Amino acid sequence: MNAAIVEGDSFHRYDRGQMQVAMAAAEADLNLHFSHFGPEANLLTELESLFRDYGQSGGGLVRKLS
Repeated sequence: MNAAIVEGDSFHRYDRGQMQVAMAAAEADLNLHFSHFGPEANLLTELESLFRDYGQSGGGLVRKLS
């Protein structure tokens, strides 16, 4: 068995700097529901595709952020 590893930030929409800007903008707009874990900050469609592809073929695409 070969384990697949997907880094926790592979499907974040923003890098750290962009996330700080997005959080400040959400706060200025009184959006109290913006979160690192919500759909606005993550690429959930791409994450879903990874799980589907992995289930079907044992492989899939991930992003590696530097």
